[in-house]
Amino acid sequence: MEAVRLVGDSAIPVMLPILGIELPDTDYGAAAVRVTPAVALRMLVAPVVGVGVVLPVDTVVSLGSVTVQRVFVLECAMPAAVTPLILTGEFAGDAPGDLDPTAYASTAIFVSTLLSIPLLTVLIALLEAGLVV
Repeated sequence: MEAVRLVGDSAIPVMLPILGIELPDTDYGAAAVRVTPAVALRMLVAPVVGVGVVLPVDTVVSLGSVTVQRVFVLECAMPAAVTPLILTGEFAGDAPGDLDPTAYASTAIFVSTLLSIPLLTVLIALLEAGLVV
């Protein structure tokens, strides 16, 4: 089990340099337009769906506390993870079209991470004020 724990602890530090290797090879002009729907769904629609899930669920099944509800909504608004880039690079193969799947994934991660700074700041302020949940 110690070996499994060590591999798990080293996953993120290994994935981030891989993202850094992919980013310079990406044409952001072409990729940014293509990732806009995915990033909009991830950063704008997912938190709204999270609030929609938390409120009815709380009336049927209690989630324990308001803190749990707020954390759930906040987790719904997190940027795209690095893991899809690793899986895309490993299993995507050649995709039809002008945009490489790894370029698409790395651009989605990059753009959603940049957008998460102001969006998560506003969402945290709204959650702390009790205006959302």
